[in-house]
Amino acid sequence: ALDLLARSSLLRVEPGAPARHAYFETIREVAEELAASDDAHEAVLEAHSRHYAHREPPGAVADDLENLQLAHRTAVRLARERRDPARAADAVALARRLGGDLLARGLSRERRELFGETLAALETAPDPEAEAWAHLGCGTARKELGDTAGAREDFERALALATDAGR
Repeated sequence: ALDLLARSSLLRVEPGAPARHAYFETIREVAEELAASDDAHEAVLEAHSRHYAHREPPGAVADDLENLQLAHRTAVRLARERRDPARAADAVALARRLGGDLLARGLSRERRELFGETLAALETAPDPEAEAWAHLGCGTARKELGDTAGAREDFERALALATDAGR
């Protein structure tokens, strides 16, 4: 079935062991539109997010970057919509896995967004240690992007949170 989709230009095959399959962007967009109208779509996204947040062993980020990013966005959205501390914790776990890989790739803007989204999720379930960590990551990314004033704000906030927590 996968070979037929690839021959029909509906799926691309990325070489490797094992071979990875990915949809072309237009196919992905159509699939997302169809999935949005499916009642089970939200439950599948939540299960996907929880799976990647709690996956053991975690696996290499490079192999699952898109899945981890989608899982993180879903966890953040659910934490904010539902004010759900468990989904906020999932967002933190996913950000911890993604942050280092984005750093290694030099993707400072994406890291800034990752930590900013994580902080937004934590508004629903305060966790001073996780907030300090996210502010530290956000500040580092801002510094790399040349936003020294923003970096300073994040570093000061991280220090205040850590000091209050007795760290």
